[in-house]
Amino acid sequence: MCMFCAAIPMTLSMATVTRGKINERKYKAISGQTNISLNTPMLRLPVERISAVVVTGLIVGSVLVHTGTVSRFGL
Repeated sequence: MCMFCAAIPMTLSMATVTRGKINERKYKAISGQTNISLNTPMLRLPVERISAVVVTGLIVGSVLVHTGTVSRFGL
C-alpha cells in the first residue's frame, strides 16, 4: 500500500478522535465540570472541514501516483 493510501484511514481516525475529544470537552464545559469556556478556539475548530481538505489532497496524490502521472512528468 502506498503512503497516500495508508494515510487516508489514519487521517480519518485522527479526525474522529479529535472530534470526540472536542465533544467531551464541550460536554464538560456545559455541565460545569471544568472552567473551560465554550468560546475557546479549540472547541470551535472545524475538524470535519480540515480533515476533508487533507483527505482530498491525499486522494489526488494517490490517483497521481497510481496512474503514473507523477513519473511521466518527472515530479
